[in-house]
Amino acid sequence: MRHDIAKRIKEINERLTWIAISRNNYNFQSTVRGAEQVERSKTTSFVDVSTIIGREEEKNKVLSMLKSESGDQLVIPIVGMGGLGKTAFAQSVYNDQNVTTHFHKRIWVCVSDPFEEIKIAKAIIEVLNKDDTRKNSNEFHAKI
Repeated sequence: MRHDIAKRIKEINERLTWIAISRNNYNFQSTVRGAEQVERSKTTSFVDVSTIIGREEEKNKVLSMLKSESGDQLVIPIVGMGGLGKTAFAQSVYNDQNVTTHFHKRIWVCVSDPFEEIKIAKAIIEVLNKDDTRKNSNEFHAKI
């Protein structure tokens, strides 16, 4: 029994060593889990564009969709595993000169988990209507 456990521990150690070597070979970065990750996930609209590589074609597609006639009623989902650069990509589009000159107002919203529609809608309305003194409703209304 002890021999089997020792053999299994040795196999696990070899696998962990292989993972560590692979991580270094591909320049993977360590991530933070738990409460620290939630704090780290809050973003701003700033991104160093020089760190984004190989996404020009996708960026140009998104920019053309945003500038189309239906751009004001458009939702463009950017989905994928954590760490793929979804936020950095969205930031690069948000800060692109074509977007800043095309849209009169822009708002960067950081959405947390769990997703609270009312809280997000209120934050957006607050920014858009800084001078408006009317009280906001607790219901999410939309005109279609």
